[in-house]
Amino acid sequence: MAKLLKPNGTITEIDPRNGSFFSKEELSELTDRENLELIPLPNSLQLVVGSSVKVADLNNRAINRLATLLTREIAIKGPFDFVRGKAVVLEAGEIKQ
Repeated sequence: MAKLLKPNGTITEIDPRNGSFFSKEELSELTDRENLELIPLPNSLQLVVGSSVKVADLNNRAINRLATLLTREIAIKGPFDFVRGKAVVLEAGEIKQ
């Protein structure tokens, strides 16, 4: 079961529209971003973020603290690098690439 992580700390369980997997278009809608970045997490999980929201102060989007914590050891490049905006955590098999 995938989860949508919002910057305000809200976590919502989500299902793909087709019942099987999330498409790129659907993930773009969920994250409000066209270009996506997949960040591998432990236990075959992936974090999906807008590729340009992982840059400090871009478009003044709110920092997503939970998503930033999940990627701190994997993808964060320094103390001023944050995940901004909405993010989706899902299993590797839940996304069609």
